[in-house]
Amino acid sequence: MSTPSPPSPYEALLSWARSHGAIIPETVLFLSTPYGHCQSTVPISAGTALFRIPHSLLITPSVADHALPELHLLPVHARVCAFIALERRKGGFWKAYFEALPEKFDTPAWFTEEERLLLKGTNLFFAWRERVEIWREEFSDVCNIIPDINWYPSSTETRDIDICVGTTIYGPQQSSHQDPFPPV
Repeated sequence: MSTPSPPSPYEALLSWARSHGAIIPETVLFLSTPYGHCQSTVPISAGTALFRIPHSLLITPSVADHALPELHLLPVHARVCAFIALERRKGGFWKAYFEALPEKFDTPAWFTEEERLLLKGTNLFFAWRERVEIWREEFSDVCNIIPDINWYPSSTETRDIDICVGTTIYGPQQSSHQDPFPPV
């Protein structure tokens, strides 16, 4: 007799959300986890509300401001990203949420240098460079206010760049590197 496998990160997320007041019917299946579409196993009547996610389960600027009031003068993006970076280290309330997020993306932020060069001469190439500079400034501003903040995981084999991508895609991990920003 085999032992049952632990729940997937997405199943754990659904369980966590439901245990904190989210209404997500058991008849709704998430077949392209950890993101994508869902499918119902039963017919759904028109006008039926399928989901109810309590505000207490949302990471909002107010949540970040309450946790890190010393950052109140920084842009919203920097405050929320700093909150996410710190919360990912704690393994507390938001743990199931962070564990369910994808670790790899196929957006320009995660392109290899060779892939990024394919964009050279396009608006996307230049927009990406500008975005990285904004992230660098936000990262520096947060570090100036909270100098002893630990942005990096204990392992040197991975790095988080939550501070620069947190509000967009909530912190994927990439390979080892001390600079929290990809080269542009």
